[in-house]
Amino acid sequence: MEKRAVRDVLRFAMSVCFCGILASSAYASDAWVVSLGTGPIHYAGQPDCFSIRWHDMQHFFNSNATLETVRVLGLSNNVPLAPSPQNITLFGNSLYASSFSSLDKCLTDGVCASTVFVAHLDVPHGMFVSSRAEVDDSPGACPSGELKTRTLAGLPLPVVRALTPPRVLQYHLGIDAGTVDCPSPSCGSASARITIGIYNGGVADATAIIETRRGCDDKIMERRVVTVPANTVLQFGGFPSDTSGCGGVDAKTPKSSIYAVVTMDQPGFSYAISLRNDMPPYLSGGASASP
Repeated sequence: MEKRAVRDVLRFAMSVCFCGILASSAYASDAWVVSLGTGPIHYAGQPDCFSIRWHDMQHFFNSNATLETVRVLGLSNNVPLAPSPQNITLFGNSLYASSFSSLDKCLTDGVCASTVFVAHLDVPHGMFVSSRAEVDDSPGACPSGELKTRTLAGLPLPVVRALTPPRVLQYHLGIDAGTVDCPSPSCGSASARITIGIYNGGVADATAIIETRRGCDDKIMERRVVTVPANTVLQFGGFPSDTSGCGGVDAKTPKSSIYAVVTMDQPGFSYAISLRNDMPPYLSGGASASP
């Protein structure tokens, strides 16, 4: 009887443990966010003392009534996790915002000009996540009152809840940066820096194909084959933005429209960013949507 009682206790303890594992996995999910930061950048035409810095800003809202913790499971691009986990604990019904760029020691130590990596998170059920890039401008050594330090925001960054399987097409629509200055609304696309970011979440090097296309006739503007190492995000630029060869008023889209198609042979995700070349990135607006 005594041995049977011990067996029953062990079975009960194992069932409680197993149920706890199920409950934990059922009420948390993966998320991947793009993190970035730069040192000072000076734009032509701006005062010599004027510079800007880019950084990510991650927003978390806990819609639960209880304390919840977002765990950082790992960082890409060989960015090491700090000795103590960089977890985020939120009170119930509260917002928390922070930049992850400080997790890259080379940026905080000032030994690298820029950094970009992906943070893999474990997000509790009932937690909402959004991400954006912010621009901080600084007067530096400008005469007093000439410029003021300010933060401008409005460039959304992806929050990915599931990696895209291999060989599934990923579409990025509307990656142009508006039109050139002209008297007609059917102008071609403005000169822009189009950047395609690709994160390889697999265990082997990924081969990815990037196609940028103009919307008026779906013609491929450039097709590029790239390689991305495992657990790494890389950004690729230098894509053409000139759509002046598009037709006139009979085109099925605005003459300026550009989109991109990405496919890769490892699980991961991609994103696209476009910035005009004729002005500093004053991102003075923002937008948000929730399903």
